[in-house]
Amino acid sequence: MHFGLKKNIWAEGVIDGKWSVGYPSDGETEVVRGSPGDNGPGAVMILGARSNSPLGMFGDGYKEVADRFNDMLKQLEDKADESGFMGMSSWTSSGERPASNEFATISYWRSVDDIHNFALSPVHREAWNWWNDTVSKHKNVGIMHEVFALPSRQGWEGIYVNYQPTGLGMTTKAVESTEKSGQKMWVNPIVDASRGAYRTSRGRMSRNDPEGKSNDKVAQHPYNPIILAN
Repeated sequence: MHFGLKKNIWAEGVIDGKWSVGYPSDGETEVVRGSPGDNGPGAVMILGARSNSPLGMFGDGYKEVADRFNDMLKQLEDKADESGFMGMSSWTSSGERPASNEFATISYWRSVDDIHNFALSPVHREAWNWWNDTVSKHKNVGIMHEVFALPSRQGWEGIYVNYQPTGLGMTTKAVESTEKSGQKMWVNPIVDASRGAYRTSRGRMSRNDPEGKSNDKVAQHPYNPIILAN
């Protein structure tokens, strides 16, 4: 695979080149005409679970936590527009502990209120009640979450080089297409980051670099425009 004699399965899904994310304004579906940094998520949540058992992921209660999480994820994906859920990426920790017995998700939301509303929804309340009722039995299972509000939606950006879609690149946004009589469409935000405002961090956050040239005097720009799949 290294010499190109066989298909490199480790590169599947990777987008070659430098890319970023730019969310469409209302009425847009494909071309981002607004300022970078606009129209994106209003909140981010990190949710994690770990097994402190010598059995790792096979420890008592850990599978049940994962199963209930998958049930919640399915509902979020099925009712994304209603719930305000925009997308997520999942991770398995392999650095801190050799057993890789911790997983985490980074999810992106329309607002903090949407996160709170989901926390009170039946599927989450059921999982919540199950945890409260059985936590004393599963002392080797730990759970955590962090929530970050993004005031004025100007405090975020993402950059990726030769990377598969992940994080913000795994989100979508519902927009009403003016070209299709108001029909709702789900748009992925991946955009070419080799030119224009998306070249630099200042540009991507709409901080006085609309042409993406603030780094030209301090760093080379080795990236060619990328071809994004339709």
